Amino acid sequence: NDVPLLLTGTVTDSVWATNLTGATVMAVGVDTATVDGSGNYSLALGDPGTYTIKAMYTSDYDTITVSDTTVVSPTTRNILIATYGQHVKGAITTNTTWARSANALGWYRVDGNIGVSAGTLTVEPGVTVKFDSLAHIKFTGTGQLSAKGTSADSILWIVGRAATWNGITITGANQTDSLKYCRISGAYKKFPYRNGTALEDSTGGGFYTTKTAYLDHCVISGNTAATGGGTSGGTLTNCTLSGNKAAYGGGS
Repeated sequence: NDVPLLLTGTVTDSVWATNLTGATVMAVGVDTATVDGSGNYSLALGDPGTYTIKAMYTSDYDTITVSDTTVVSPTTRNILIATYGQHVKGAITTNTTWARSANALGWYRVDGNIGVSAGTLTVEPGVTVKFDSLAHIKFTGTGQLSAKGTSADSILWIVGRAATWNGITITGANQTDSLKYCRISGAYKKFPYRNGTALEDSTGGGFYTTKTAYLDHCVISGNTAATGGGTSGGTLTNCTLSGNKAAYGGGS
């Protein structure tokens, strides 16, 4: 039989259900395919048998390996790949730790808004928080933030799959720890005024608070808001603010 045995299917983002055009799918040692603009791949396997199937996108995504895949007839196998890291979203109401040891790189992926209304969200040194959606992290009620990096192992709050995010907002309780050796960039909160007053969600692109909060040895850069492009509120010590933009005032 000279007709190759085909394994076909799609490759999509497991959270956002978008086609991962350009991803690589391979039957190890047999055939390799590149996912087309519609998210499809096709592998020519030859004879019926058991194969190891491997799918990869960019370094920002997991690598999927499926060993002992038996294919005895033309088969469709759709593959889901998630962005690499620990996926988080939703409500936090108890003490929660985002640990550096959660995965090899210490990455957390924010898939939707996070609201901390009680307990403390502790972010360990070396963690990278990547925003895969236009989301915010908001502290209300008695919620506390303790994100204390070190000079050798800072904490990053940056864009991931999304082009921008909506920053860190604290409007509930006065804070005791807040942020140390953090880098905050890529947030965008450029929304209009209402009755001459900037809305909460338009102020302090990277960091906004109406309460006591502390930022020490932090770098806030490349954020945008209606006012206070980088930050609004809080006590800043030994911080660097650069490249932030505001539509109406307070670019830094």
